[in-house]
Amino acid sequence: MARNSSQFPALPTGTEVASFTTYEGAVEAIEKLAENDFPITSVAIVGSDMHVVERVMGRLTPARVALAGATQGLTWGLLFGLMTFFIMGDAAGLFPLLGIFFGVLMGIIFGMVSWSAGRKKKSFAAQTQLVASRYAVLVSEQTDRAFQLLQGMGSAPVRPRPTRTRPPVDPNKRPEFGVRLSPEERRKRDRENPKPDSEEE
Repeated sequence: MARNSSQFPALPTGTEVASFTTYEGAVEAIEKLAENDFPITSVAIVGSDMHVVERVMGRLTPARVALAGATQGLTWGLLFGLMTFFIMGDAAGLFPLLGIFFGVLMGIIFGMVSWSAGRKKKSFAAQTQLVASRYAVLVSEQTDRAFQLLQGMGSAPVRPRPTRTRPPVDPNKRPEFGVRLSPEERRKRDRENPKPDSEEE
């Protein structure tokens, strides 16, 4: 049974028409292409030179951990209280308030337990992000038009270059460089390509 190709993502193909140091800049470039009726389905953003960035939000203290746990517990307690009120109506009584109270209490307890278990590993709160140093905008069609539309955008715009093709190679011709020719082959070569008289002298 054939496997679905979508399970194995690959890098998009196309020509780079502009590059940016931020993802927002690449998004603005695509928005400009869309405003000019460019087929944006042929556009892709490729990030390169990836870095894992951990932004420190602050030092973890018991008070900060308890406050964060109480906030999470309050959210779950409110949801439980609202569900109880809508299901039971006036008969719910104090269940909504009890749900909020126990939600806050359990949030504080779980927060403190988790913090105590991982305190030796990290004593600060941080937000982890995956950031690229460079974002390239690739297009698979109308390359010249995309390049013209994005003139002046990006830190290092790249002019699209046509693909260079090599001249055809004669399959019957044996390469001379790096190959030792026999005397017969050298005489045959000299007959086919005679040297000028000036070189013979």
